[in-house]
Amino acid sequence: MVIPPKCRLAVVAMMDLALHQHQGPVPLSAISARQQVSPSYLDLLFGRLRRSGLVTGLRGPGGGYMLAREVESISLADIVSAADDGGVPNGEGHRSFANRPRGGQSIDAQWATELEAQMLRLLAETSLDDAIAPSKHLVPARVKTTAPARLPTAKGVGVRERMVVVAANSVFARPMRLAI
Repeated sequence: MVIPPKCRLAVVAMMDLALHQHQGPVPLSAISARQQVSPSYLDLLFGRLRRSGLVTGLRGPGGGYMLAREVESISLADIVSAADDGGVPNGEGHRSFANRPRGGQSIDAQWATELEAQMLRLLAETSLDDAIAPSKHLVPARVKTTAPARLPTAKGVGVRERMVVVAANSVFARPMRLAI
């Protein structure tokens, strides 16, 4: 069984989304940059994932995608099934790759069907949470931002200065000193 590249990409994109969803809705441009994939291709995949009820989208500034269900309740088989529009659903509701033409291959069909059934079982038993578990430590947890600490400076205790240019993009603009 060969899992199509779009299905592999859908799994990787969903893993990326699951790892970064704690920061709020994740824009496709962020996933695209991290995974080095075309945003328009991701848009097509996420349309399929949305129609399958795996993700929800939020439009507008600050928008993006979020998981529609808990990471523990989404299996890799759900993702592969949603991303692959050319497979034939099998009895368990997952898509089958056995009926696709394989140019030049002569493999015993029964053996291939059994192998596919085992692979689908493995995908169905593996949750998205299981898939991201080894990578969870690589993504920092959401950090609350606070006001900058007041540090002593040459002018006095508790005051910091910052140079701010108050002009449109100009080489003649004069910087101003602001205390923060």
